[in-house]
Amino acid sequence: MSETELDSDKDPYGHPRIPLRGLYDVNSCNLRRQWAEKFANCTLDQVGAWWPNQGSDDACSCLKLKGNIENPIGLAKVPVGLVGPLLVRGKNVAGYILCPFATTEGALVASATRGASALMRSGGVFVSTEDHVMTRAPSFTFANAKEAELFWTWLRDKLDDLRLQVRQYSQHAELVSLSPQRFGRTLVVQFKYCTRDAAGQNMVTGATSHLCKWLLGKAEKDMEGVRVVRFLIESNLSCDKKLAMLNLVQTRGVHVQAEAWVPESVLQSVLKFQSRHYRFQYQRKQHHSSCLHSNGSGCCLCCRVGHMPTDPSSSIQRGDRTGHEECRCGTSS
Repeated sequence: MSETELDSDKDPYGHPRIPLRGLYDVNSCNLRRQWAEKFANCTLDQVGAWWPNQGSDDACSCLKLKGNIENPIGLAKVPVGLVGPLLVRGKNVAGYILCPFATTEGALVASATRGASALMRSGGVFVSTEDHVMTRAPSFTFANAKEAELFWTWLRDKLDDLRLQVRQYSQHAELVSLSPQRFGRTLVVQFKYCTRDAAGQNMVTGATSHLCKWLLGKAEKDMEGVRVVRFLIESNLSCDKKLAMLNLVQTRGVHVQAEAWVPESVLQSVLKFQSRHYRFQYQRKQHHSSCLHSNGSGCCLCCRVGHMPTDPSSSIQRGDRTGHEECRCGTSS
């Protein structure tokens, strides 16, 4: 493609678009970078440096990037610092390990290394992997709640068939279990997978889409009078890329337990503080945040309502002259 053709590449609405889409050979990637330099009126010399042995084998080929990134224009170097050594005591990993940090945030590596030093002087960290699960939660909406119940009764007996379908679709994903959540006439099913070393979010999306297409076709043949009115590949019950209590109670990703006991001497010599000072700061922060986050007076309802005494002076003491009151739990109102 000539330079003129690169510049004239536009979408059906006349807007410019990135050229050579879907091409991963070195020449196409370099032409795309040159187009970006002209388009943005800048130079990308540092980004344009590919692997030293580019093209010598599959590991040093731009073609290897397919499926991992779109419209590549080069490689960027980022600073990498070492944290550690960290003493780990686990079933599969036991001994001293180094942790590479890719960052440009000053003091982050130094701070983490100081923490690793404190843990190492305390005898190390005991770790264990409890579970490794990736989820996708499609929703099926029916005409009424009865149909939703019948569909789940039918679906839960198809686990072995679904596992076979997953093996036909993916070499890596393994369907572990199904978990239902009923919301009236809508049934949300958590498909739980083991994805081995991969995070597997895209993997389980594809596998679940394949399974749901198979299920919808199968149900239409097997279940007379039960019809899926609406179907969504993700109901948001997976809480994808979101902090959610559900993912703390149930595993999504790798569930790891870690424990370390840090003696007072190490706290003072390495981290430069005493446990009593840390405890005081923690309690004050919890106190202040509870006052800012709570509703109404900011008083703990258990002190106000749940255990209302016959003698108010036994649990609620008068505070300062501003009329504030303090509960036994330490929350003031």
